[in-house]
Amino acid sequence: MKKIDFEAKVGKLGFDLADKDGSGQVSKREWLELFETVDINGDGEISQQEWEKAFGKGSFDVWDKDCSGAIDQGEWKKIFMSRQAAMKQAASSKGSSKKYKAADSSSPVEFFNSRDKKASQQGGGGTSSLPRAKARKLADVTVSDL
Repeated sequence: MKKIDFEAKVGKLGFDLADKDGSGQVSKREWLELFETVDINGDGEISQQEWEKAFGKGSFDVWDKDCSGAIDQGEWKKIFMSRQAAMKQAASSKGSSKKYKAADSSSPVEFFNSRDKKASQQGGGGTSSLPRAKARKLADVTVSDL
């Protein structure tokens, strides 16, 4: 996991703690070892207090999927594998961050509908972003063209 992904999922704090080899990325092994480091009391779960001590406030609730007040090994592994950015989701649910709101301003459907509408207005055609083939008159087609 790259630093930018780590920060989007977890927060601005804790990357250096996770990236033990200094490679600029957190490997799966480093991520699993980080669980034991963050789980200060060694009970096999990361409480909100332990999370915030390591990563700061703001993203714990997004990853505590079962709302148990703790992140277990299963939830921890899902954080690493997820393409979801917790900070983006947290910001959109609170409505407090303009930085992330701009990225969430339209759904994928709205994006593609808007793109297709612009393409048709520019003479690009319907739903494809590929250039349209030029139409020729039937009289211009010869047997060798087929």
